[in-house]
Amino acid sequence: MEVISQMYQNISKKMPPPPPQSEEYKTDTIKPSRIDYSKIQVKTLSFAINENFVTPVINKPIYKSFFKFNSKKMFERENLDTMEINMVARLTERKSTELLDQKLLKSLSNENLQFLNHSVVNSAIREKFRIDCIVSFSNVSFNKSRDKASIVVSISRGKLNGSSTIYILKKINNKWYKTNYLTIEIS
Repeated sequence: MEVISQMYQNISKKMPPPPPQSEEYKTDTIKPSRIDYSKIQVKTLSFAINENFVTPVINKPIYKSFFKFNSKKMFERENLDTMEINMVARLTERKSTELLDQKLLKSLSNENLQFLNHSVVNSAIREKFRIDCIVSFSNVSFNKSRDKASIVVSISRGKLNGSSTIYILKKINNKWYKTNYLTIEIS
């Protein structure tokens, strides 16, 4: 649950306002917007967590080249080693009927968590539960020494508005840090 807690806490829950229109846009033939951008506030998104572990469906080959997390170079890639590739492969093998340990996850998090038995947001769910997004987690796959892990995190903002990403994490001083990622689905 530590990995899942860390991943959830690292999800950006704030959506910045759009930038003001540039001067070149104002001279375009498109009718200018009447939006006063100085009055637009940052929107805080409300999330629910899918109470079920999800088994990721990976519809494309997973190559060993993943993006480096927090790289100073844009789109810098790094090859995973054999152990990391095996961790990723195990993510799809593990079919789980278990539920997330909500009590443990709440104790590890400093946030008020809401759990639902859903993986996709629709208008009825959005209205009933007052949420913007649902996040789902796969089971976590570890290496033998349990200092590296892989997980799939899926975020749904609507039926055709979501993504799934594989993350590789490393444990340093009892805290999990993302090292690599690969987005495997965007809708």
